[in-house]
Amino acid sequence: MKATPSQLKALHILKEHGPIRPREFARLMWPDSEGWRRSTKCGPNGSTRGGGMCLAGGGYLGKLYHKGWSKEVYSQYDPTRSLGYSLTEEGWQALEEDEP
Repeated sequence: MKATPSQLKALHILKEHGPIRPREFARLMWPDSEGWRRSTKCGPNGSTRGGGMCLAGGGYLGKLYHKGWSKEVYSQYDPTRSLGYSLTEEGWQALEEDEP
């Protein structure tokens, strides 16, 4: 399956920085986005900057996961602790198809 330019960018990020968490992924994928300057509510009395970007990063990683191009990696010492997302064999193949 042929990847779009943004999917290829995401796969390159996973290749170079994986395993990576959604916030870090979003920072690399969309560094100049206006969403990093927006404040969002977190908890009854607080707010955070760029909270929506974390959700966007997680959503995009989820799309790659459903295509079979990424997988969630867990700690070998604590199998309930996620370390982030990395490439699968199918993800590597999608990258190789793009290279001349």
